[in-house]
Amino acid sequence: MGETINGPFSEPERFLDLNEAADYLGVHYQTIYRWVREGMIPGTKVGTRYQIAITELENFARKRVEPSPPPEVTKVRNWEDIQRRFYDNLINYNEVAATDQVNRLVTGSVEIVAILDNLIAPVLRLIGDGWARGEVSISQEHRASRLIHKIIDSIDVARRGRPHGRVVVTTPSNEEHELPAAMASVALKSEHWTVINLGAKVPPQDLIDFAIKESADLVVLSVTMTENRKEAEETAEKLADAKIPCIVGEKGTGLRELLDKAALAVRN
Repeated sequence: MGETINGPFSEPERFLDLNEAADYLGVHYQTIYRWVREGMIPGTKVGTRYQIAITELENFARKRVEPSPPPEVTKVRNWEDIQRRFYDNLINYNEVAATDQVNRLVTGSVEIVAILDNLIAPVLRLIGDGWARGEVSISQEHRASRLIHKIIDSIDVARRGRPHGRVVVTTPSNEEHELPAAMASVALKSEHWTVINLGAKVPPQDLIDFAIKESADLVVLSVTMTENRKEAEETAEKLADAKIPCIVGEKGTGLRELLDKAALAVRN
């Protein structure tokens, strides 16, 4: 049974071994052993056996049933400063720093769409403008785009909530830019959509056949090149004939606007 240690000015402290402590907390022996080894419960090793004070077990048991405080929400006061640092990290291919910037915002409960609209999209435009002026090389632009792709693919967008439906995301058959479609996919996932991202350059009839076969509730076509808009709109009309709504996105359209249109499309 548990041992007792007497102090000159205190009540006797009772100690339990691991088997007794496991019974006390109603858990398996291996569980209590792991908690002691990981430092979650203070224990004293006497010979080959651990002894745990009952007061420590009581404290641990009480903390287990106390409600956890809500995570601290990061308040972004200056997106421009974050954008500058993110731009530098992308251009210099500082993958760890760039990824850490986004991860800190995600773990700080900043809305996924806010990160995409206020950080990633503006920095992509800065890189594109730098390339147009000859300040950013094609290699730097491609390398930065691949890094952004990698970062947004790693974002944990799992959120509790009732699914809105199934949405297929892609681009017209001659659209070269896949990244906006990837960003739209992440934004839609964060709003409880089941997303099928087909990447870029899907022929219109293949897209229509696929959407029908998959019983899609919505199709999103990402368009950044003006010459591809006609094909996108014609595809949207054919999808409408098949009773599948289609949203044609375009350059400069924010992802919050896309999500609002998506929610409206499935309600109508």
